[in-house]
Amino acid sequence: MTDLGCWWNIPILAIWSSLTGSGRVVFPTPHSSQFIVELLKALIEADEFHAVIDRKYLLRDIADAYRYVETEQKAGIVVIEVMPET
Repeated sequence: MTDLGCWWNIPILAIWSSLTGSGRVVFPTPHSSQFIVELLKALIEADEFHAVIDRKYLLRDIADAYRYVETEQKAGIVVIEVMPET
């Protein structure tokens, strides 16, 4: 998972799992990604969704991108450019 979930349920599930001794955590995932895609499409078309791009790296510099993300200082999306613009 890349987020904490609704109402921070992901960490709560992980803690519950460790307390019950099962050693297994099952994270809830959306049943239909189509709903999310349509929601994002509508928000983008209404100009209400704006992605925040923190930095861009060329594919050959992907190790630098990983090192930057691991610093936990990023404030948005880190983009890897596979085919840089000319």
